[in-house]
Amino acid sequence: MRFSRFHPSIRRRVTFLGFELYWFPDRGGTPRVMRRTVRKKLKGARLRIKNGVKHHRHLSGRPFIRKLNRRLIGN
Repeated sequence: MRFSRFHPSIRRRVTFLGFELYWFPDRGGTPRVMRRTVRKKLKGARLRIKNGVKHHRHLSGRPFIRKLNRRLIGN
């Protein structure tokens, strides 16, 4: 998959649907397209989880863990 007119060895990054796509050589040295979550989206998700923990920390152990797991899973 080519998303740049430049050679894959030059570090180019493209953002698409919340993921950052970039070229990275595999073990054999062949350039492959890799992906990772965009930093801005990841920071927002961490902030939402942190606020959820602050909002529900008055709960006892088991209900708190249930709410935290629901938030992490996305239900």
